[in-house]
Amino acid sequence: MLFNDDGSWFAQGLEIDLCAQGSSLADVKTRFENGLCATIHEHLKTYGDIKGVLQVAPQEVWDEFFAAKPQTSLYSQVSLHEFHEALQFSGIEYYEKAVA
Repeated sequence: MLFNDDGSWFAQGLEIDLCAQGSSLADVKTRFENGLCATIHEHLKTYGDIKGVLQVAPQEVWDEFFAAKPQTSLYSQVSLHEFHEALQFSGIEYYEKAVA
């Protein structure tokens, strides 16, 4: 969710509770994207997973989002992380779907 408040731009994630502030629309988008990538990278490095990142925004943020006028543009973020051979995947769990 993007909004301008007295010349400062703010970006608030909805599915992931992350905020960024910038001086322009382009700046805040870049800062949000970089912040999201850095947060994911740090969680992978520190905890071996991204469970701590997977928190939705508080209800009051969602209420504000749904109360706003519909927008014609939707934004999405995909991050790519380069894994090195030394990285251990002990934090990944796989579940096999049961055959009916």
